[in-house]
Amino acid sequence: MTTTQVPTPSADAASSERPQVDVDEPVVTRVAKALTADERLGRAFIQGTIVGTVLVFVFCGGISLLAGLGVAPAIGIGAFTALFGGPGFGGMMGATIYYSSHSEDF
Repeated sequence: MTTTQVPTPSADAASSERPQVDVDEPVVTRVAKALTADERLGRAFIQGTIVGTVLVFVFCGGISLLAGLGVAPAIGIGAFTALFGGPGFGGMMGATIYYSSHSEDF
């Protein structure tokens, strides 16, 4: 079995490729702003709205299919109930669940 060695770069080549940093310059870093309690509650409401819409669509469409409707009517019933019932139910539940576990923040 033959082995070959891969040439390694020299120390001079590695140091010349690195950017030179002035130690006296201030280092600027970006830090994400912490969300307030109201912003976190709004985020929970939006997440609940999305989850609720999807769950209501799948649940009502699936029940319609099991009841013997065709695919197109089941999708129509699922979409109708998801658009009119999902955001309200999901948003309410998302915000309520968040608020009940973080009520000391408000």
